[in-house]
Amino acid sequence: VLPWPVMSQPPIDQDPTPIATACKAAKNHYMVLLAPAAVMFGVQVVNWLGAEMESWMGIHPRTWEGFLQIFTAPFCHLSWAHLTANLTGWFILGAVTMLNGRRCYVMTCCFVAVVGGLLVVICGRNAIHAGASGVLFGLFAFQLTAVCFQPQIEWKSVVGLLVAAVVFGGMIFGVLPTDATVSWESHLFGAAAGVLFAWLYFKKIPHKLQGPEGPGSKAPAPPGASASAQVPGGRVTFTTTPQNYGRHTEGEAPAAPPPSNNPFDDPSRV
Repeated sequence: VLPWPVMSQPPIDQDPTPIATACKAAKNHYMVLLAPAAVMFGVQVVNWLGAEMESWMGIHPRTWEGFLQIFTAPFCHLSWAHLTANLTGWFILGAVTMLNGRRCYVMTCCFVAVVGGLLVVICGRNAIHAGASGVLFGLFAFQLTAVCFQPQIEWKSVVGLLVAAVVFGGMIFGVLPTDATVSWESHLFGAAAGVLFAWLYFKKIPHKLQGPEGPGSKAPAPPGASASAQVPGGRVTFTTTPQNYGRHTEGEAPAAPPPSNNPFDDPSRV
């Protein structure tokens, strides 16, 4: 007796939980966080050996060299304590920003570094401005204001807001000129650039430039799922599941499966 062929039911797609999504983002994108941190650590080692890297990597306002130093200043720190404090915020704020996608994280960091650094070159004090704190304040401000610009608030932005407010809430006072040894200009202009980019990202940048993990995006349908499209006269459904074949319109029965040349598909063979 030949058995009747049984087709397996495709697995039901389930939306990932926020924790699972966060773990997947950390696993897939950790190199984007580690690579800049490794450069910061290497520069600090050279600086610790007596090279005084901040003298030519830090931003010197209102000089022609200052425009090039915009791209080097975030990687140079004045001490190990300075580097350690910034790396803590780098990994935590970077991880929650990356929940919106790796492209969002990279775009935010680049925009804040360039715009905030440019404002420091134009408006900063006559001092050496070095460190990644300006970028961190941009990430901090991005997380605080993202929910204000989203057409529909997502859990990713809520998590970012809670982390920024609860863990790094005291950073808000870093934009005030309370310490002459701290580049509060970098903090202030970095935060302003972060708010500006949050508005641009959620209001002006097309979704196709935000990448597949941008706001409102959904995971691709798994194999065996069905899709539908609107056509005149009703909705047409395209199915690829074993239980349905072909193409049919709402209100009509699905088309019969095409004839098979496989002798084992014949129900009379028992």
